[in-house]
Amino acid sequence: MSVANTARHGRNVLAKPQFDISMAKPTKPSEVSPVYIHTLKQPRSSRHSKLLRQCAVVVVIVQVVWALVLPIKNVAIIPYPQFRSDDLSTSTQPYAGYDPKANLMYSGPQVHQLLIDVLALSLDNHQVRAIFEHYSDFAIDELGQVLSPAEHNIMAQYYTLVFQSSEFPGGVFTEREDRIVSVQADGTKQVYTIGCRGDQTLMGGTICIDANGQPCDDSAWGATKTRTLKDVDFTPLLNGTGWQNNIGLLGLVEYFHYYMRLVFAKKDWATVVASKNLDIGFGYVTDDDKAYLIETPLIFNFATQSNRAIALNSSMIWNCLASELLLGEVYLANYTLSTIQSALIARNLYNATALVPTSPIVAERALVVLRGSIRITSGAGFAGSRDTIKTLGTTVMTHTSVSSVNLKRDRPMTGSVLMGSSMRNMIYMGYYPNSYYSVLKIFPNGSDFVFQSTALGGMFGGYNGFKFDFVHPMTNFKLAERPVAAGSGYAYDWFAQERDIAAWYSKYESHRGNNLIDKAALRFGSLDPSMETACFQALFKRIAQASWLLLLQWHPVTEHLAFMSVIDQSAQLYFLKQMLKNEMVGENAYSYRVPQTFNPTNISSALGTAWPMVPLLSALVLRHGAAAVAAELLVILNATFAQLVDFDNGAFMFHDTDNCVLGGVTTADSATSAYRKIYGPLSLLVGDTLTSIESIRLRMELELGQSIQVRREYLNDTRVNSIFNRQGPPVYWSHTALSVGLLRLSSQFSPGTEIVSNLQNSLVCYDVLETRYLNVSTRCWSEFQNFNETRAQYNSEGLRTLLLSAWSMGIVLNTFAAVVALRFALRVLNMAKVTGLQEDWRTLLCIDIEEFGMTSFSECALMACSTAPFMFSYQLPQDSEYIANSKTSHLGSVYLDEILVTMGMTWFIRLGMDVGATLLRLRCRNGWFTQQSNLVRAVIIVGVYIVRILTIKTDRDYDNSIWSLALSCLFSAVAGMVAMLSSFVFDKATPPRHEDPISHALQLAKVPRNVHCIFSQQGTEWSYMGLVLEGWTCSPDNETLVFKSAS
Repeated sequence: MSVANTARHGRNVLAKPQFDISMAKPTKPSEVSPVYIHTLKQPRSSRHSKLLRQCAVVVVIVQVVWALVLPIKNVAIIPYPQFRSDDLSTSTQPYAGYDPKANLMYSGPQVHQLLIDVLALSLDNHQVRAIFEHYSDFAIDELGQVLSPAEHNIMAQYYTLVFQSSEFPGGVFTEREDRIVSVQADGTKQVYTIGCRGDQTLMGGTICIDANGQPCDDSAWGATKTRTLKDVDFTPLLNGTGWQNNIGLLGLVEYFHYYMRLVFAKKDWATVVASKNLDIGFGYVTDDDKAYLIETPLIFNFATQSNRAIALNSSMIWNCLASELLLGEVYLANYTLSTIQSALIARNLYNATALVPTSPIVAERALVVLRGSIRITSGAGFAGSRDTIKTLGTTVMTHTSVSSVNLKRDRPMTGSVLMGSSMRNMIYMGYYPNSYYSVLKIFPNGSDFVFQSTALGGMFGGYNGFKFDFVHPMTNFKLAERPVAAGSGYAYDWFAQERDIAAWYSKYESHRGNNLIDKAALRFGSLDPSMETACFQALFKRIAQASWLLLLQWHPVTEHLAFMSVIDQSAQLYFLKQMLKNEMVGENAYSYRVPQTFNPTNISSALGTAWPMVPLLSALVLRHGAAAVAAELLVILNATFAQLVDFDNGAFMFHDTDNCVLGGVTTADSATSAYRKIYGPLSLLVGDTLTSIESIRLRMELELGQSIQVRREYLNDTRVNSIFNRQGPPVYWSHTALSVGLLRLSSQFSPGTEIVSNLQNSLVCYDVLETRYLNVSTRCWSEFQNFNETRAQYNSEGLRTLLLSAWSMGIVLNTFAAVVALRFALRVLNMAKVTGLQEDWRTLLCIDIEEFGMTSFSECALMACSTAPFMFSYQLPQDSEYIANSKTSHLGSVYLDEILVTMGMTWFIRLGMDVGATLLRLRCRNGWFTQQSNLVRAVIIVGVYIVRILTIKTDRDYDNSIWSLALSCLFSAVAGMVAMLSSFVFDKATPPRHEDPISHALQLAKVPRNVHCIFSQQGTEWSYMGLVLEGWTCSPDNETLVFKSAS
């Protein structure tokens, strides 16, 4: 198209269809000024307008530089995406304790399915099977490096069940009935029925107290006239303790684990089967359709106490204990064996053949236990799992599998530490009624007979029934682990009490005047003032250690002052050996002593370590008299002093304090001669100490406000037993400050506060059922080897592809955008050269790369696309597991993030406007069209921001992110297009030719005003700078100036 405008007589004439605007060539040079090309009227020159124009020029320069720098900067600084590589790893964390809020409970079917899964995993996974074969055991706590998270989850849950069944006995019987057939000598058959009623399923207790008020031992049980029996209701134990678990269902786990251990220990199926079950041998059922259980002498004894008359004359024998015992030893044992046998035969492992008959009747009767459930009352085992798949459409972006288990390695799943068994507990209760483990009451109930067995609270009630351990008797059943927040269950902190006592005693020793240190100085003479107090403090530590050894020698039961249980070793010898080591000894929940070696850092004899001497010697003097105690104490000092104290170059080395010169000892003395020299003063000092010890104890108790006295029962205890040489504490055992003090005393160097705190921090507390008194109490044990193991697998192939694609697109598109910006900058530079920027400041401020008409449609589309990767990076889900430096907000606030994303939408608004502009043809620029690049665009931006804020999601997924961004871009473009199309409503005819000849000529040439001369015309006037910026050129054609558009 062309527009030819002649200047003759002020008339505009349409020339020819070419896209240029021609104007009559002036006849005089003065007429070159654009008389017919109207420009914006310049305001009168003034200092104020000149300053505004200069400021506008600066703004233009900044805008051009920013438009040029931004894409170049983006290309230069776009970082290579940092994301997590795919991996499968195992990590460990400290054990956080038991969380009762998890309320973890397994139903019977869940337990059964879990055992089936574990069996398949153990045999099918070659790495797992190799580990089990290596350990010759079912080492389920040694698999952390070979399992997938899904497999780890299975084993974690199984570990949970095994630990629960091993450490927390169940107390609920299974409601069931069983028919037993007895073949008589004459060939006849007698059938009788035993069972367990629903109202009898909770096992209760009976406590036995002897004439002295102590729990009965075997001899006291026989003294029926002097003993006292009292029933104990265990109903309160059904609320959140292990006692509420079904014994039979626990037994299913026990038998499975027992046989799996045998499978990998023997590696021969025939040997496994030959091991039979826990105790009574296999039971069998008749091969007819009734499938009666065939009686054996043991079955007959358990069911009726070998009373044939009861079997003959009862319509029903209600015997929950025998019913549960037979359920385990006959049905569960056979069912478990046959299940494992089938799996081994199917895989041709360990020479397995069909040695155990598979019976659907046995399976049906065994699986009656699945009606029960198992509540987990410990933090050991399953600690959580998740399998999270995040997708974009149907494409997997990330796949996270995590499984976590709390392992308690103080209770290893291999080796000699014995497993507890609720089923074995039933066997021993059945074997020894009215003796060590149970009380049995037999009475008729109509035509029925009731055999009511209760757990016996007596001297040896918890020794070898549940754990079958004569060496490490616990005398308690763990009920539930206490949460850390619940504390120890004690009203006092015995560690804090011990610190206070030790601090008091240290202060007492340091304040000279008339204390024990002064008595030592009196007997040994004065020493170097800088060392005197420290040396005598160290000497009294040795006297305190001798006092402890003497108490153990005369009263071995006082071992319970330090530990809950005893070990198969002389207590005196054990503690003497400990005094030669730098160890703090904890006691774990399995009655094993766990030494923790320490390197002494705060070496001092002023830590008050010798304070237990006061209650120990006070108790000994009250029980045996000062003379006897002094004589025997010196005997022990004679025997142990050389072991506990080193001698070098004329000085005694007390470890806490060295280089102590006592009793005139010289460098010529040997250790033996040196001790002879100090023996006289030492013996006198012992006498002085025994004379003062009771008054010191009373003063300590008065000033500390607590008792430190050793219970008299420990020194008066005379219990003996021909069967068990472990009578346990003569009083109800509890944690005390004295137990901590004795542990500190029994080390070579005195342990400081930090070392003792490590022992305290290792404690895990449990609610327990005392098997002697059948009361619920609290015990705390050291569990140094607790930790959390997490197996995690991360896969992000889809996310990596997405991020790398966005990164590469960002590089390429911003490179192109830089070219577009460079072209714009060159146009502005050319315009500046031609026009000198001699325009009104308002016109100059309109120069912007995003201004409508400044860029072509293709350039606009390219610029819009170049912003997409950056907006996408702000839209990604904040996934810290996969994306480096991921956080909730990039700019500190999601609202600021949304502002940045919305600003990126401006090019999509422009793109929509350009699309709209191609769909209409305006005859003249109108007011609405003029506002497209300013007010209308601002309104749309605000609208988009409001919509995005109202629909924002902080936990958005990939689909949400992509769709949110795509819809926002689409909404912005549609809004821009609609705004542009609405300009048609305000379209009108071009002003008369004499008012705007150029617009009139453009209309005659059918040039769409929404496409061309957009920036050249500002209002009703034309801008020379705008014509140049939009690419118009002027050339003479005869008598006419022809303006041509580069576009």
